Amino acid sequence: MGAAPPGRRHRRPSSPVAVVVAVAVVTLLAAACGGGGGGDDGNAGGPASSVDSRTTEPPTTEPSAEPQPGGELVVATIFDLFGLEPATFVGSITDGLMALALYDPLMTFDPATGEPVPWLAESMESDDGRTWTITLRPAVQFQDGTPLDAAAVKVNLERHADPELRSRSITSAQHIEAIETPDPLTVVVRLRDVWPAFPEVLAGSLGLMASPAAIAAGTVGEQPVGTGPFRLVEWIPGDHLTVERNPGYWRPGEPYLDRIVFRPIPDTVTRFESVKRGEVHLGQTTSGAELVRATEAGLQDLGIRRGQAITLFMNTAKPPFDDVRVRRALHLATDTDTINRVIFDDSAPPAFDGIVDRDSPYADHDAPWLTFDADAAATLVDEVVAEKGPDAVTFTYQCHTQPDLVNMAAVLEQMWEDAGFSVEVETQDQISVVVDVMGGSYQASCFGTGAAHDPDLNFFTQLHSGSNSNWTAYSDPEVDEALVTGRTSTDEQTRREAYSLVQEHLAADVPLFVLNATPWGYMGRPEVHGVGMMQNAIFQPSVVWLER
Repeated sequence: MGAAPPGRRHRRPSSPVAVVVAVAVVTLLAAACGGGGGGDDGNAGGPASSVDSRTTEPPTTEPSAEPQPGGELVVATIFDLFGLEPATFVGSITDGLMALALYDPLMTFDPATGEPVPWLAESMESDDGRTWTITLRPAVQFQDGTPLDAAAVKVNLERHADPELRSRSITSAQHIEAIETPDPLTVVVRLRDVWPAFPEVLAGSLGLMASPAAIAAGTVGEQPVGTGPFRLVEWIPGDHLTVERNPGYWRPGEPYLDRIVFRPIPDTVTRFESVKRGEVHLGQTTSGAELVRATEAGLQDLGIRRGQAITLFMNTAKPPFDDVRVRRALHLATDTDTINRVIFDDSAPPAFDGIVDRDSPYADHDAPWLTFDADAAATLVDEVVAEKGPDAVTFTYQCHTQPDLVNMAAVLEQMWEDAGFSVEVETQDQISVVVDVMGGSYQASCFGTGAAHDPDLNFFTQLHSGSNSNWTAYSDPEVDEALVTGRTSTDEQTRREAYSLVQEHLAADVPLFVLNATPWGYMGRPEVHGVGMMQNAIFQPSVVWLER
């Protein structure tokens, strides 16, 4: 972790209690802030689809070369696990890969298209977007020998709605009105409202299946029992997590590896050098510049350059950002092209306006998106100062201590002060940034967001006035109405019109805007094969193999 530049404060939680509270909060995060985007189970992805039937084989993730079985893969992660309980996996670059080593989800993502497709499910169908029929694959067993059947799925889905579990999928689980199990391989889920995004949600933590026996015993958080390709050997927090091959895995011939060892290495330089020296095979990264250096060093660039971003959140409930002119001026004063060139070596251009991928059919390119205009920014600042005084354009910007982001903060400070703002930059550890944003105790802050496959998973949670994940405190009745329409309609054109209205208001009101892309992914040794990215830098660990 980089040190804060002179003159900037670097805060950490003030006590062990603060750390515990911070971790508890993070486990409830949407993928948006653990790295990744979306609501309770949102994931970045490709074009969205309306209600349909999904009856396919799992996506093809086989490497082109003939896999070699055996071997031990060592992965350097940015963060340690928050726990082994599937309900509290954060996902994406944080612990999503470790989750998929131990547990399988009902749905997954096709790495080629970003579409949610069946995994443990054999099919998932709905005629109306409210009642969904899930047909399970036959003869799948948990690692304790108990069957994955409809009753097991019912137990797993229903438990997330219990507030005491503190599931990060509690909001999604509360959409479920009833679950029926007409036969051992059929689950009928009736939602409280129409929700076309439900299949995508089951590719996240809500869809991870744990053994009902382990759940009933209360041991799943310490001794995880899933249907996944690997089973737990040892977890020493802060040092390593080791998993070994599950010999009874339901996909024939998989996994190829004998073991995977996950080692948390928070320091960026140490993680890079560990991969370069061959001490580890894969190193997680959220830096485009680091991936460029990796290829120069003869390593593999296994990054995703679209769909994730560092976004500027402004607290619209507090001065000075309760004034839309101040928010607009800050956006106009921000030259993202210069940030990308100077800080990220042209490797991190913003992948989307607002929080919709530019390639999405829901992206409105005609919305009045703001672009860099220093003169217009200065004019707005002068107008506000003349009316309210200089305190009306004074604020604190906070971000965490990743070196690229510390450097970006210095560039932003100069841009904003050139426009007439008075800025104090405050660097903090990442947990503190998350806690402050979620608690509303900030003015402006960097934050991770992503473009979900279905925009509902981002839009509703981040922009609806009634959402507990609306951390900018943005409120607009027209936007609320459009978000409900987009969430509950099964008509494609109706949804597009609703989300177009949302983007028009987002562009005009500017509660948040994108600063730069964050290419979550991995730098890898040449001998690593089979890493086919799905969403948010997650891949299927069962098909990875080592050339020896």
